[in-house]
Amino acid sequence: MDPSSEVAIVLQPLLEQEALLESFVEEAQARRKFEDAKTLRDNLKEIRGEIERTLRSSNEADVFSR
Repeated sequence: MDPSSEVAIVLQPLLEQEALLESFVEEAQARRKFEDAKTLRDNLKEIRGEIERTLRSSNEADVFSR
């Protein structure tokens, strides 16, 4: 994927958020803050869904542009 492409520009902050949330989940679990970890996992699931939607939209656009 071209780093300057529109999709890459949209994906970059989402991927950064995903990485941060993963580390926050691990930290919450290590500190035995299970309710916090659950909330963070829910947020992580939402971010991953947004990443999937972005990639799916990009793939659909590629198919139609051919």
